[in-house]
Amino acid sequence: MDTNNAKNSQTYEFPPSPYGTYFELKTNHFQLEEATRSGSFDMKYRHYHSTYEIYYLLEGSRYYFIDRNSFFVQPGSLVFIGKNRIHKTSPAEQHFHHRFLIEIEEAVMEHWFDEMADGRLSTLFTDEMSILTLTASEQTILNAKLNEIKEEAKAQKELYQEMIEYLFREMLLFSFRIKSKNNATRISSATFQGAETEKIRTVNRVAGFLADHYREAHSLDELSSLFFTNKYYLTRIFKQVTGFTICEYLHIQRIQKAQEFLRTSLLPITEIALLVGFENVSYFEKIFRRYCTQSPRDYRISQK
Repeated sequence: MDTNNAKNSQTYEFPPSPYGTYFELKTNHFQLEEATRSGSFDMKYRHYHSTYEIYYLLEGSRYYFIDRNSFFVQPGSLVFIGKNRIHKTSPAEQHFHHRFLIEIEEAVMEHWFDEMADGRLSTLFTDEMSILTLTASEQTILNAKLNEIKEEAKAQKELYQEMIEYLFREMLLFSFRIKSKNNATRISSATFQGAETEKIRTVNRVAGFLADHYREAHSLDELSSLFFTNKYYLTRIFKQVTGFTICEYLHIQRIQKAQEFLRTSLLPITEIALLVGFENVSYFEKIFRRYCTQSPRDYRISQK
């Protein structure tokens, strides 16, 4: 597969400001962002997409939510998000945080899955808890690789696109080696930390319940009774840890299921709306447009 036809790349670097520092590299196949932001910075949008994403935290702490699991991530956390997985990061403290974000196009990444590590590379993104905690020496190595990518992007010497691809591939193999060497220990150490333990576990149980019972209507009173917690406290910690309100999270679960029906079946849209938990088709179409920026009908056509 030729991944070198993206000869036009864009690189942006902004000086330090009250809002933080920022570096961005964009090509047709890859996107790399480095940002330093205040700890209170919150992703204002909830999303999932067909690209593969890697989130690497260098300083600060954050909550990271993927599908139905929340993680308390600290410096040295390396998070892998597979395509079409719901994810969002939100503040865990009010200090600044420094992170890298990498997106790799679906076709490119899946070609690499076929080509490297006997197909096992995909487990970085498909395992339920796709997160590693790097040692200090491993962080030093990864930081050097990321800085080398930045320098190649800035200098744009001959074959720099090929060098950037080579460095991304090298970084993935390095990460896979770490995962293979000590998977269980690395994941468990990054999942729950100290006083955050019970809060995160409660939120994960609620998120799992909603994902399994997305077709049904759920009141706050019902959820607070099921999970033995005050409904106002539950509302607050769910938003704090996942970055979503409970209603938003349920909507996203339903819309993802609707997308699956639209891609794989010929069922009428009115029937799909009922199957995923919407009693009113107009409201279903309104919520679908909110998250997908197109109507269910247009989405179905675009997937053919």
